[in-house]
Parts: sequence; structure tokens; C-alpha cells
Amino acid sequence: MPDKKTPQGIVQLRLHTHRLADLRKFYHNVFDLPIKEEGKTSLTIQAGSTLLTFEQTEDKDSRPFYHFAFNIPENMLPKAKVWLTKRTPLITRGTEDEYHFREWNAHAVYFWDPAENIVEFIARHNLANAKEGEFKSEDVLSASEIGLVVDDVPETTKILKEQLALQTYKNPAKNFEAVGDEHQLFIVVQKERLWFPNQEYKKKGDVFPTSVNWRGEKAATLELKGYPYKIDVQRG
Repeated sequence: MPDKKTPQGIVQLRLHTHRLADLRKFYHNVFDLPIKEEGKTSLTIQAGSTLLTFEQTEDKDSRPFYHFAFNIPENMLPKAKVWLTKRTPLITRGTEDEYHFREWNAHAVYFWDPAENIVEFIARHNLANAKEGEFKSEDVLSASEIGLVVDDVPETTKILKEQLALQTYKNPAKNFEAVGDEHQLFIVVQKERLWFPNQEYKKKGDVFPTSVNWRGEKAATLELKGYPYKIDVQRG
């Protein structure tokens, strides 16, 4: 018999929050994602093959927020939209609530969670992961993107590519570059770049503590100088 398929996607994200209890209700009670581990100041949710950990910030004045994305089966975005809209409003652009990334051959929808994280469900049509049936929480496959907000995008992506043996993924710009592949992407953006320029409520990129456990060809640890970002790469 063939070997069990190795999980794909980001292994674990560790993010800070000022609304730990609300995130527990949202991801566990509303989204029906299982709790893997829980303490007084932290919560780990199982999101497909990814562990999503939120840690209560010690800074009472801090309001951390992030952008991260979940891969879903490439044919299930319409059903995922129905599932989502029963649970939370979608982020719209004018009258549109769905985003088509032609260069990436993908469709996506976005929503805010209670901590104002900008969360994405993305169906990447290059991946052979189509499924039948109605969308359910088990169809959240893995986290596939995490935003890193920096002062110099080209310099930061150069470090990521050189030290972690990664490549640019499609159409980079001076203030935006995706690095990695369709299962794992760093979305590196310029500080204060608007995530959604057409939104009435504008969120600018900002820097907050971020730890990423990533799959790669060899084990490595990278801490980006001047930023509270830590990347641990596990082989496989």
C-alpha cells in the first residue's frame, strides 16, 4: 500500500491577540474547529493540518491583527461562501464579495474575525484537491499564507529566499511580494500598506509578534533582524 500522504501547508502559526476568549468562541463554537490545546493565556485550534495558536498579549494597549489564509478544496468556494455567510459577514469591495486572482489561478473570500484579523479562504485551482458534498469545517485544509509587514519588502524577501531556499511566487511589486508556494506563502508587505484600499474601514499593515513553523528541505531557524518574527523550518 502507498505511504500516507505527507500533510501540506504551514505547520503552525503563533499569533498574539487581545481577544482570546472571543477567538475561542469564533473558531471553536462558530466554525466548529477543534481545540488542540488550551491554557489561561493561549489557545491552539486545529485548522486542517495547521495548528493555529493565539497567545494573549501582555501589552494592554496593543491590538494585534494579522492576515492569514486557509486553503480549501479548489472547487468548493461557492459552497464555502454559503457556509461562511451563515457564520460571519464577508469583506466586500463595492458590491463584490469574491476575489479572482487570475495570475494565481485562484478565487478567494475574506472576513474579519473578532480580533480584526483579515482571514481568507482561498481555492487554488492548480491544486488537485477537489471534493464532493457540502462544505464543512473539515474542508479547511491548512493555513497557506501569513502576512509579514516590513519596512523594506525587497530586502526582506531577499533574506527569506536566500536563507530558506524559497522562490518568489508570481507578480511581485515593490510594496508586496509572495514568497513560497501554493501550500506555504509569506505575504510580505510594506508597513502601512492598505490591505483593502477600497474598503470604508481601512486596515494598514502593522508589525506584531509572529512565529511560523514551516516545512522545508532542511531544518533551519530564522529571526528577522529588527522584527518580532521567528521562522522555524522543519524538514519534510
